Amino acid sequence: MALRAKTIPGLALLLAAVMVVEGCAPRIPSFSRHATTSASEVRPDADDAWLKAHYRDGRVIVFESWQIRQRTVEGDGVLLGADRDTLAVGPLTAPLDSLVLFETDRLEPGRSGAALTVMTVVIGVVGFLCALNPKACFGSCPTFYAGGDGDDHLVAEGFSASVTPTLEATDLDALWHVRPQDGAVVLRMKNEALETHAVRHADLLAVPRGPGERVLADGAGGFRAVGALTAPDAGLAAEGDIAELLRAPDARERTSLADSFDLATREVIDLRFAAPPAGDLGLVVRSRQSLMSTYLFYHSLSLLGAEAGSCLAVLERGGLGGARSLLNPSVELGLIEVQLPDGAGGWRTVGEVGEPGPLALNVHLLPLPPGCDASRVRLRLTKGHWRLDWVALASLGEAREAVRLPPSAALRDGFDDPETVDILRDPARVLAALPGDEVSLVYELPPGDGDWELFLEARGWYLEWMRQEWLGAPDLAAASRLLSDPAGSLRRLAPAYKSVEPGMEEIFWGSRYVRATR
Repeated sequence: MALRAKTIPGLALLLAAVMVVEGCAPRIPSFSRHATTSASEVRPDADDAWLKAHYRDGRVIVFESWQIRQRTVEGDGVLLGADRDTLAVGPLTAPLDSLVLFETDRLEPGRSGAALTVMTVVIGVVGFLCALNPKACFGSCPTFYAGGDGDDHLVAEGFSASVTPTLEATDLDALWHVRPQDGAVVLRMKNEALETHAVRHADLLAVPRGPGERVLADGAGGFRAVGALTAPDAGLAAEGDIAELLRAPDARERTSLADSFDLATREVIDLRFAAPPAGDLGLVVRSRQSLMSTYLFYHSLSLLGAEAGSCLAVLERGGLGGARSLLNPSVELGLIEVQLPDGAGGWRTVGEVGEPGPLALNVHLLPLPPGCDASRVRLRLTKGHWRLDWVALASLGEAREAVRLPPSAALRDGFDDPETVDILRDPARVLAALPGDEVSLVYELPPGDGDWELFLEARGWYLEWMRQEWLGAPDLAAASRLLSDPAGSLRRLAPAYKSVEPGMEEIFWGSRYVRATR
């Protein structure tokens, strides 16, 4: 089968190659397919169970009959090369330490600390709400909670855009409302979605602060003390003055609806500050995303259909650019632009704030140009894409150094879990979390009576489990358009998104994965 490169540019050609190559491989019909990196989770079955064992270099063995020994998997099957040409047929043996992924129609449930990459077809567990709108199902990276005694509240979500191992990243969240108790901080890390999380580390960063100060990350890897936090006197948006919604970090958010014809349509909010603080200034913005990015991400997965796993594997081998281009079409939606008057009647962009994620509110500090007139500030952002909780001007103080605190203890189901602590302290290992997993991480603050600003630094990645509703026939032409014409795709998708926008919140929050009561 020939491919016409002129009609499918760049990564779309790569996707086309994946589809053709996979189409030449033996097809094994089944109503359900699972994948894991842990050999202990797969088992042979009398009902014609099959197994695909994937090597690190892209080769795969398709076993028709098989058994797992202590260090090998053995059986009758076909060995295929990375381009799916047949290399061997008959009795085959593969060392377990050379294999990175197992696919089968039989999965032995259970938690595996070694599982790093999972792409699972889920039958009948997504539930009624997800069936109503599969592109509004609850999804997240690891979520972090604090509080307790009935006052549990979401304080952070980690590495929201790291949807493959290639996109492993570090995420920093200000723990704005977390308070230590008896010199310690306890955060509950949860997997509340049908995903596999791989957490490299989850460290607490404690930054000393003085009386009346707050400390914020400056967006360039450092921390700055801030003071004289000043709310806007007016905030003019399309619906009128919204300043009252933006004056305090109280989770009273300003939202808007997406444009009906183009999801990338921008809007502006003009802020007025009657008495800006003196000295060097920064703009503080507390925000989170709407569910527009969630919809677009799940839409991109649904375009790959049943071949999503194969396509993602090839993109992983191809490097960062391929995975990011396909799995984050919302890049076209942009961050929140911060603009100042340009002195000639127009506006100039001086920076951007915001980060992916629809769950936890994030606090961002953007240092403004020295000596600028900050009495007028304009925010330019995509309609329906952002929820704004708080905006303020702040006077910038000195830089501060953070004290890094890995977890000192962990509790799982009420029992000490030293292995989790060992893993999160070892940069060569990752902690795998499956749906419903929860662990409490304990951090001991440095001794003394000082006051601390707290941040959570989490690093890792996560992978979505494929929902049955996404597994139709792949639409390669539409996937190609997402890559080659993202702006046009956002126009074409606008009517479909608008049709589900009103009910997405209820479906999203109602479809969280919850561990059954034992």
